[in-house]
Amino acid sequence: MDTGKIEAYDYPFNEKLIAQIPLNDRLAARMLVVSPQRKTISDHTFRDLISFLQDGDVVVFNNTRVRYARVVGRKQGSGGRVELLVISCMGKQLWQVMAKPAKRLKTGMVIELGRAMSSVIQSREGSTFTVRFCNNNKTLDNEAVENFLRTSGEIPLPPYIKSKLNDPERYQTVYNKSCGSTAAPTAGLHFTTSYLQQLRHKGVIMTEVELQIGPATFQPVKTSRIAAHKMHREYYALSEETAATLNAARKEKRRIIAVGTTSLRTIESNLRKYGEFRCESSATELFIYPGQKINSADALLTNFHLPRSTLLMLVAAFGGYKLIMRAYQHAVERQYRFYSLGDAMFISENIFAV
Repeated sequence: MDTGKIEAYDYPFNEKLIAQIPLNDRLAARMLVVSPQRKTISDHTFRDLISFLQDGDVVVFNNTRVRYARVVGRKQGSGGRVELLVISCMGKQLWQVMAKPAKRLKTGMVIELGRAMSSVIQSREGSTFTVRFCNNNKTLDNEAVENFLRTSGEIPLPPYIKSKLNDPERYQTVYNKSCGSTAAPTAGLHFTTSYLQQLRHKGVIMTEVELQIGPATFQPVKTSRIAAHKMHREYYALSEETAATLNAARKEKRRIIAVGTTSLRTIESNLRKYGEFRCESSATELFIYPGQKINSADALLTNFHLPRSTLLMLVAAFGGYKLIMRAYQHAVERQYRFYSLGDAMFISENIFAV
């Protein structure tokens, strides 16, 4: 199989396996454990993760919080319904949004959002728009917009999830801090506060990065050769404390375990840039796919990803293409729960017996 072709990242799949609601117990998810060294896969539950970790391991979490970024309004005049997905703040009281339906939206158009709130389109590029948010025709500053979204917005679930969550906070990690993403770092959804405490008691070291996840994370690669794909840009931050923790782990040959593809993409981007981990607030367009060597992490915890997605390609690069595609086939046959609200996969060269 030519892993440079997009067709290499298809796998047989039944849509009924897509998890539509979260489990009541975050720890009850199943977990497929994959060892690239042994070329083995085995079935476990997420509760078993602690048995695969040891004293001195460093676990890296993405502490981003999902913004309540979905708002619905009406076009001024015609009253036509418009749905906005707020992606990011662009500075100078301007915001980047996606809109649907986008076809008839034009520069200067006002979208009424209720309670004297409105959004005024400044420019557009495809289905992406630059807008100002206003209250009684007065442009809101960034803090006021964030407050409006917190009180009036909805959490933007992935397009393949058709059910509303009874508790929107189940699409947030328990350790979230910085608001700015339009999707959750889903591998982290399995952790509970008490389970994190159990890991600390075992001697596992925890550290955090922030990567703001955009909606493009769900978009499949559309080029026939994957190397021709242009990766979406995402902003990240890595603190001095995190850099020091990761550098010490590398020097002392202790394992670094990335929780999610976003954590891995952050630390790998930083390491490739400097040859070591450094404090930085920057952005990355790094596209990781088979054939590239990943040096920033020794193990990866992740969920199951869409066919032809950049996330699946990253996981295949980390665990080895053939083994990962075999693991996906196994997960389909064993009816694992797929995607954002689904089950987990733990990939590590060194697997410690449960």
